[in-house]
Amino acid sequence: MVLSGGIGLVSLVLVVLHSNKYISGAFMWFWLSVYWWVCVVVCVVEFLGGFFGGFFGGLSYKMGYDGLSMFFIVLALLVTLVSFLSMAPSGGVLNAIGGRGLATSFILLGTLLVWFFIISSGIEFFICFELCVIPIFFLIGYWGSQRERIFSNYYFLFYSLMAPVPFLFLMISSVSRGMGTYFYTTHSGGWVASLGGEALGPWVVFGLVLGFLTKLPIYGFHIWLPKAHVDAPVGGSMVLAGVMLKMGSYGLMRLSVFEWVVASPVIMFIVGLGMWGFFVTSVLCLRLVDFKVIVAFSSVSHMSIAIVGVLSAVGWGVLGSFLVFLGHGFISPLLFYLGTLVYSRTGSRLVVGAGGTSILGGSFYVLLLLGFMMNFGFPPFLNFFGEVGIFYSVFTMGELYLVVVFLGFLFSGVYMMGLVVGMMHHGASYKFLSLRGLSMADWLLGVFMLACYVLLGLVTHMVCVS
Repeated sequence: MVLSGGIGLVSLVLVVLHSNKYISGAFMWFWLSVYWWVCVVVCVVEFLGGFFGGFFGGLSYKMGYDGLSMFFIVLALLVTLVSFLSMAPSGGVLNAIGGRGLATSFILLGTLLVWFFIISSGIEFFICFELCVIPIFFLIGYWGSQRERIFSNYYFLFYSLMAPVPFLFLMISSVSRGMGTYFYTTHSGGWVASLGGEALGPWVVFGLVLGFLTKLPIYGFHIWLPKAHVDAPVGGSMVLAGVMLKMGSYGLMRLSVFEWVVASPVIMFIVGLGMWGFFVTSVLCLRLVDFKVIVAFSSVSHMSIAIVGVLSAVGWGVLGSFLVFLGHGFISPLLFYLGTLVYSRTGSRLVVGAGGTSILGGSFYVLLLLGFMMNFGFPPFLNFFGEVGIFYSVFTMGELYLVVVFLGFLFSGVYMMGLVVGMMHHGASYKFLSLRGLSMADWLLGVFMLACYVLLGLVTHMVCVS
């Protein structure tokens, strides 16, 4: 209840500071009240169900709600809220109709995400998984500023709608044979658990996880992500990186509890692809010059290595991947938001064009530096402990894997340091459109995301220790 009240109070301050004449006060209050009450219900239900029962403890029969769901729900609510608020000051974008449409898109997305993370019915799980594509499609297509956004939307729709089709076919086939409709609940077995008693080929397992691998996305299925990020508005990029990618990670974490899934030969291929993708994308980021594209490929890099921990069948690896998912859910949206603030003042997304942004003020420098440090996994932040857990799981696999992952971490740190030097300590750009520093609203929104990252990390530590 204290957490819910704090979320509501801080959100109220942010809403007031980001109020816009094109958005009615009643509509903003409705948006705030929805999130506040959902957070209250989430916290009450979680405490009644046994907060310290572990990630997979207390799983209910119909809703499939447990500690793992709680963390993803809180992440979805907070990131969706700050993503909406990040676009609220854009008076040129929000007209009388567009403002309501924007709020409606985020409300619909938030509702679908909450339902996705608490449902255990395979059919409803799949429906929510696919319907979440619709609000993002409109965010990119209607509020995106680039002319190529239509082409990016085609990529996004194709990968998001076609990749989960094998999952749907497997579910329909299993349900038709009387295996039940539940996806992962332990109380009723579920059709995924029933598949473990059959002799299934590796392609069946690959089809089962393909939709989640594409949503993450792992390297090789990531083509749609940089295009979508570049052409999406700031709120679309934030919610896409912070929440939409976590739908794939949530599905994989649910599947990882089934031994027959992680024991399949195709899983080792996916693990190897994740390691290789982590290394390749880290090296690729050294050659990129667009800040938004760099953050997008950084997401691919983090998700690729996190898959290794989830599918390693090692306890520390699974926990480490969960910490990486959670930390990335806050830090990546923060970096996209800070990148938009830089773009609004320099008129360029290029790292060279944004050189000398330290003259915008010390507060902006602190936010950007902390964002880079947390994204890199600098101790004692949450991502550091997550990467240590993943590193341990890789250590159990073999020395060759360890070398590849170590080089990936090395290049990841190099390009993050390059971003700091290029954007903050490089020669000042003469293309600055505005030299004004961060407003109080900009500062509070950035601090709010950092505070959520730290607080949720502390709560995660309490749960893990218990």
